[in-house]
Amino acid sequence: AEDGIRDTSVTGVQTCANGVPFLEMEDPERQSLHAAITRGAGMRFLPLYDMFNHDNGKLNALTKGDEFGDSIVAVVDIKAGSGIFISYKGSGATSSEIFQKYGFVEGYPQLWAWKDPVSLREGSFLCLSDDDGGVIINPTESMTADAGTVIGLIDTLLAGAGTHNSNVSMEELEQFSNHFNGCLQSLPTTLAQDTDILNT
Repeated sequence: AEDGIRDTSVTGVQTCANGVPFLEMEDPERQSLHAAITRGAGMRFLPLYDMFNHDNGKLNALTKGDEFGDSIVAVVDIKAGSGIFISYKGSGATSSEIFQKYGFVEGYPQLWAWKDPVSLREGSFLCLSDDDGGVIINPTESMTADAGTVIGLIDTLLAGAGTHNSNVSMEELEQFSNHFNGCLQSLPTTLAQDTDILNT
């Protein structure tokens, strides 16, 4: 099966590629299998795929995986020496999910979502840039569905951000603020403490 080694330990793997027992594999092959099994997302290890740049705001190639294999297709002309940018994001995937699975956060757009620990209500925002106007509060599903799959998405979203945010009611904005602050207060460290930790 495609993910046949996802939920098993290395010692439980009796045979691997071409029916070779795990303990009889050459060391580089065993290391490759270890890398595949220990991947946080439980996915296949794709060395070439993992060497591309990951930034859903600079996409110039799209990926596809199915039972027949994986493919990466350039969707614009890529000049020699330029980076190839792909995204790990799928429809509606949050930046925290990407961080949890892969250990990094992709560039903009970034979808951040949380559940308030007291009210259990969910909130989210779509961060498009470092600028003040680069945030969409409680984005609609249609706004987040194309993240990581559409070229030039940031420009489209930035153009509609002001209109969307101006239609957010004061009540919704207050709820958003309360839930967001509740989420921040539930974290074990503050932003200042996190910054100190990262700088040490």
